[in-house]
Amino acid sequence: MLKITKGVPLPPHRAHGGGRTSKYDFAGMEVGDVILVPERPTMSLRPYVSRRGKELGRTFTVRLVWLKDTPRKGWVVVNKDTPGAVQGVGIWRTK
Repeated sequence: MLKITKGVPLPPHRAHGGGRTSKYDFAGMEVGDVILVPERPTMSLRPYVSRRGKELGRTFTVRLVWLKDTPRKGWVVVNKDTPGAVQGVGIWRTK
């Protein structure tokens, strides 16, 4: 039989300070800001972005985009016919 122990505090939930940190700075985004994620399927990020938006009380929109890596600006949105373009995801803060 397992022993009952009293007075042990509950560890923090991962989304609220414990565990891993997010590589996406949703808390630092202002309305109109975008995070561009190259070579990532839209559907793999949509549930995560929705959950983080609810936790932060903010609204985000996830869209499929075509991106190109540029020396000066990093990843930029381009037309899918642009040479060197890769499929990715754009995450916009809308509210």
